[in-house]
Amino acid sequence: MSSETMFSSLTKEQIALEQRFNCIVCLCPRLQMVYGLCQHRVCVSCLYSESGAIRLSMLKCPICQNSNVFPPWKPDILEDTIELQKCLGIRQCSGCTMELWDWEIENHEEYCQKKKQVPKTPSNNKKIKFLTRSESARKSRSSTDKDCDLSPRQTRSRRVVGSRMLARLRSFRK
Repeated sequence: MSSETMFSSLTKEQIALEQRFNCIVCLCPRLQMVYGLCQHRVCVSCLYSESGAIRLSMLKCPICQNSNVFPPWKPDILEDTIELQKCLGIRQCSGCTMELWDWEIENHEEYCQKKKQVPKTPSNNKKIKFLTRSESARKSRSSTDKDCDLSPRQTRSRRVVGSRMLARLRSFRK
C-alpha cells in the first residue's frame, strides 16, 4: 500500500469518525454527549444552559425535529460514556481543556496559549554512557577498594583468593 493511499484511507476514516461522533450542533468532538430518544447525539454544552436546563432552541432535535427527545435537565454523564469517547480518540488539551481528536491535539498543543510549560532539567539532557565489561569490572574493583580502605597488599591477596576460587569452580565443571 503506497503512502498516498494509506494517507487518503486514514483521512477517510478520520472524516467518518468526525461525522459520526462529533456533536451535531457545534460539529466538535466532545467527551460529554447526551443521546436523545431518536438516537441523535448532542454535547452537553450545546444542549443545556449554565443552570442545567435545556435550551429553548433544543426542545426539538436539530436533525429529525422530534419534540421532547432530550431530558429537560442536564443528566449525569456516566464515566463509561466518557471512556467510550476517549476510546474513539477524543482527548482534552492539558492547558485549555479544549476537546479535540487525537490527530488534532498535537497541532493544537503547539500553539495553545494556556499550555503548561514543562521546564527542561539538566538530568533529562544527560547522555547515558554504557560501559564495556572490562570497564565496569575495573570500576567496581576500584570502588570496592575505596570503600573497604584496604592496603595495596590486602587488595592483592584478595585478588589471589578470588582467582583461586575461580580455578576451583572451573575444576568442578570438568
